[in-house]
Parts: sequence; C-alpha cells; structure tokens
Amino acid sequence: MKTIVVVDLDGCLCTVNSFRYWLFFSLIFLLFSLRWAALYKFNLYIVLRIFGKSDRVRMKRDILSVTENIPTFFIKLFCRFLYLFINRNVLSEVRKYEKLQVPVVLSTAAPACYVNIFAKKIGFSHVSSTRSVFGLSWKENIGDEKWESIRAYYGKEVIIDCVFTDHHDDLPLLMRARKRVLVRPSRATLGRISGLFDFDVL
Repeated sequence: MKTIVVVDLDGCLCTVNSFRYWLFFSLIFLLFSLRWAALYKFNLYIVLRIFGKSDRVRMKRDILSVTENIPTFFIKLFCRFLYLFINRNVLSEVRKYEKLQVPVVLSTAAPACYVNIFAKKIGFSHVSSTRSVFGLSWKENIGDEKWESIRAYYGKEVIIDCVFTDHHDDLPLLMRARKRVLVRPSRATLGRISGLFDFDVL
C-alpha cells in the first residue's frame, strides 16, 4: 500500500497559469521559425475560441496538435522561464516530504510536452499530466481523470497523505486525502469546499 503526496502545478507550485504562457511562447516560435501552416491553424483555433465556436478543452487539444512538436531546446527555454514563477513556500513543503522519503507526485492538467521537462529538474517521483494529443482517447488530466491516473500508476490501494492545490477542480483528490493544503485559493474555490473537510491555507 503506497502513501504519496500530490501537488498541482498551475496556481500552486507555479504561481501562474503555465498554459497561457505556452500559448505566447508557441506563437513566438511559430512566427520566427516561419511555420506558416502551423501559425495559421494556431491563430484560427484562438479566434474560434474567442468567438465561442470552440470550448476550452477543444481549443487546448487543437493548440497542442500544432505545438507539441516544438523543438526540445525551445521547450527547455520555456521551462527556464517557468522556474521564475515557482512558489518557494510550496516547494519548501514538498522538500519536507521528500526528506521523509514520501513520493511526491506532480499532478496537473498542463500538457506533458513541457511538464515532463519542467518536473525533471525538481525531481518528482512521478508526473501525471495531460498526455499527447497524438495518442488514443485523448483526455485532459483534470478532476476525476487525475485520480484515475494516479490509481493506474500506484494501484487502487494508494493513499494520498496530502494534496497541495489552488483549485476546487481537484475535489476528487481532496476528498480522498488525509490532509489538504490550499494555495492562494479563490473565493469560488473556498465557496465550493466550505464545510466539506478541514484544510490549511498556504
């Protein structure tokens, strides 16, 4: 029976929404590398989203279909940029569990194309992220999907000792954790979880 700690990325370990910055970095790369076909599709997907012709998940999948294959050197540059926004308080708490040899899992809806590289430097025991759009049955790693991904890796008897997150999207994990730490939670998140369980705020 495995006991783990789970940490969210956007708004938690990282103080910003990494995918929003991925959009900007991808646009810059496609523009300066003269990838006109990919750039046309990229802009089309953004416009469709702006005018309500595409939902958030559809836009994310479409954008990834033209940005996942960006060269590794550029993704590493993007990750170096993200490191500037690491929440040092959260990282400090994570290190405490690592010293106790408790596996720490980075669980996020952000795409694997940059999350895996970002997480490697920090040294997580496992990374659960949104898989490649080029695989079968693509799903965003959010909500129940996070829980199922963790169970698929660690087994059905896995125990979550603590969850660090900023958002009520992680309720499936929060409900199963022994301890919960909310990182700069919004009023909407506090409203959704009020009365459901005890939690700390970081």
